[in-house]
Amino acid sequence: MRRGSFAGSSRLMDLKREKFLEYGGTSWGLSRETLISPLLTSDSRRCRPGALFVAKQGHTAHGEAYVQDAIRRGAAAVISEKALPGIATLVVPSVEYFEESVLPRLYDESLSKMKLIGVTGTKGKTTTAFFFYEAALKEGKAAAYIGTVGVYTKEGFLKRTLLTTPDIYELYALLEQLADLGHSLCVLEVSSHALDQGRIRGLRFQGAGFTNLSWDHLDYHHSMETYFDTKRKLFTSYNEGTSVINCDDPWGRRLRSSLESRQVLCFGQKNGDVRFRKKGEGGDTLLTLSDGGAVRLGMPGEFNAYNAILAALLLKAAGSRSKEWSMGFNGVPGRLERLDGHGVDIYIDYAHSPDSLDKVLSLLAGEKRGRLITVFGCTGDRDRGKRPEMAKIASRFSDFVIITSDDPHSEDPFQICREVEAGMKSDFPYEVVVDREEAIRTALKKARNGDMVLIAGKGHERFQIFDGYEIPFNDREVVERLLKKRRTCGED
Repeated sequence: MRRGSFAGSSRLMDLKREKFLEYGGTSWGLSRETLISPLLTSDSRRCRPGALFVAKQGHTAHGEAYVQDAIRRGAAAVISEKALPGIATLVVPSVEYFEESVLPRLYDESLSKMKLIGVTGTKGKTTTAFFFYEAALKEGKAAAYIGTVGVYTKEGFLKRTLLTTPDIYELYALLEQLADLGHSLCVLEVSSHALDQGRIRGLRFQGAGFTNLSWDHLDYHHSMETYFDTKRKLFTSYNEGTSVINCDDPWGRRLRSSLESRQVLCFGQKNGDVRFRKKGEGGDTLLTLSDGGAVRLGMPGEFNAYNAILAALLLKAAGSRSKEWSMGFNGVPGRLERLDGHGVDIYIDYAHSPDSLDKVLSLLAGEKRGRLITVFGCTGDRDRGKRPEMAKIASRFSDFVIITSDDPHSEDPFQICREVEAGMKSDFPYEVVVDREEAIRTALKKARNGDMVLIAGKGHERFQIFDGYEIPFNDREVVERLLKKRRTCGED
């Protein structure tokens, strides 16, 4: 949070002080400066002098275990559900209630200036939200985007994000900053983890979109039912505007039937209040809507047509008066991002689940002239059941597969590759190259004029994550560097 954000409003300072007092803060001895701290955080590593550290239950540990670390780093006080001996503590009935009821009021002056639009679903969140963001800018709106590929302002890229939906305290501070910079509209990707962990608690959306639901994150949610119920929260607990739902997706139809008393707009080619038709393929498709609207789409793929229509209907829900939109001609970072390999078409895509890999590969296989070479891996500390399944999908559509590392996290990357390899047919041509850069180099060497190369799994990401550390790594930059080296040095 910016240092001036509390100090700039005496009303906010008074409100903050009154609310903390109302909740029975103990061990007060706190200075006025502490009560208008420039930083609220539940991550002790982010604490600096004057910060307020929120000791809350995390996914794997409770914040109370990190109180001393927060104090060492300069935290002036701790917000907790109980008094902590010898530490200045602001006691609240529950951290959840603090986040739901107090936090929004502390930021109300800024957040009231900006409409929030949320997009959720298994696949298509990033593309839909980015389509929305770019189309809103074209209409002259002061729009921002927060999601998987980072934070974008009306001026362009601002910074990367570690999570699709940031931590609640980081998110509130970021929204305040965007509002104070003059943004009147912000589209957010809302992940199921964020909904389950309360990262958007207290926020109110003026529109929300649902893309689809498929097998993903079941290592976390354990069942599709739980996964669906978590996604549904965006529409039942946070959205105050129109819910726009893809009703060609069976889970979308189920979501629609559960929101009977709310403002809902369904769409699809076969189902929904608004139907759309496609004319043309590839990089220039015309999508016409039954309500008279139209979208010119510059990215291939059936799924991108759904993403574009959802973005257009969310724009209308946000107040757009346009009837025609142009989307996807600038691409979306890490989403079927095409590079020219001098006779070889190279695609970078974030596909990291069976469903997304199936969709991307089936699309490319239908357009290939030569061979299709696929490079992919699977993330560590995630659902292990999808590893052999993704290998089966890769071998079904590809002519050659290279199995490599994604983000191993705490797992042995060699073991991950072995588990992926278990899904490959014995007579199918493939290699295991654990080092990701070497795997990409191998694919480019094998590719001949007219071939396609798909590098899947990491898309826009700029780091590769290992056990306790990360290294700079971006698939696009690696490809560009290898192609440049080939041109200048004549390497194969």
